[in-house]
Amino acid sequence: KNVGTGKSVGLTSTYSGADRSNYTITDQINTTADITAKAINIGGIIASDKIYDNTRTADIVTSGAHGWIVGDDVTVSATGLYSNKNVGTGKAVTLLSSYGGSDRSNYVITDQTIASASITPKAINVIGLTSSDKIYDGIIDATAIGTASLLSGVSSAVGTDNDLSPYLGDDISVNADLLIARFNDPNVLVGSHVSFTGLVLSGSDANNYNLQNHPDVTNSILPKTVGLSANRIYDATRNLSGTDVTISTGVASESLFYSGATSNSKDVAVSNKYIDAITLLDATDGSGGLASNYQLPSLDATNAPVTISVRTVGLSANRIYDGSKVLTGSDVTITTGAGTETLSYSGASS
Repeated sequence: KNVGTGKSVGLTSTYSGADRSNYTITDQINTTADITAKAINIGGIIASDKIYDNTRTADIVTSGAHGWIVGDDVTVSATGLYSNKNVGTGKAVTLLSSYGGSDRSNYVITDQTIASASITPKAINVIGLTSSDKIYDGIIDATAIGTASLLSGVSSAVGTDNDLSPYLGDDISVNADLLIARFNDPNVLVGSHVSFTGLVLSGSDANNYNLQNHPDVTNSILPKTVGLSANRIYDATRNLSGTDVTISTGVASESLFYSGATSNSKDVAVSNKYIDAITLLDATDGSGGLASNYQLPSLDATNAPVTISVRTVGLSANRIYDGSKVLTGSDVTITTGAGTETLSYSGASS
């Protein structure tokens, strides 16, 4: 069946016609003829998409190549090159093909010269950042520490799609101008996660890479120490309640409530009085203050001072006329308003 010139052709003949029987025929048993190569166009070679690898080399698949007569032994090998190394969709790939097989010589082949495929960005990691613990301040902002950097570069010969490293020689770096570090929750927590955003790639090869998120780090938000003071009028007890105690959170508009507050002394005249017991409670005014985000200072006269002011008594007098201005004994009624406490008096006159 193969291509050739002056190829012997074996003949098998039959005869017919009204005068056939008048002849004794000796057959012509062969002749010669040429078989010329069949012109075919190759198709079906495809280029596979790839992840950026800093080369123009394309991955070529020839298993679907076609163009020759089905059943003939023709094989195709092909290589391909992108027009450049950079990321892109539907990029042209120039093909260079060679052929083999026992039936190769039976064809004049026009190559498939072009395929198309895409180069997608390579994922790379950024490292180098940490954060620090902070005192509760009502917001999720954290402080980033360190310098964001890429993993060490690798050569195209040894790099892989999944090594998360840039390729040596590429113009690529991390821009941290818009770096933001944030806790995942604003409230007090030991071992809270801090994440980093705003990191971007710069350089002429930046589009060939996909920057992965910097790994989270773990830090703590610690309770904020409140400011405490108390001020009330003497009432003969050590108890503090209602508006007697002022709690300063120092965090936006957050406030706290309290219970179980007492002073170490009930008396006006005692110096260096302080709150000696108090329990912080969540806010009841809608400000959002949570007691768990705060802690008490040292309970002493410096950090939790108490001021007790003198109490104004109620006075009245009632007696029978005796010709004098003097008030004595039960003439005068003194109302202290401080529990069961009473007072005596002297030198009263009307």
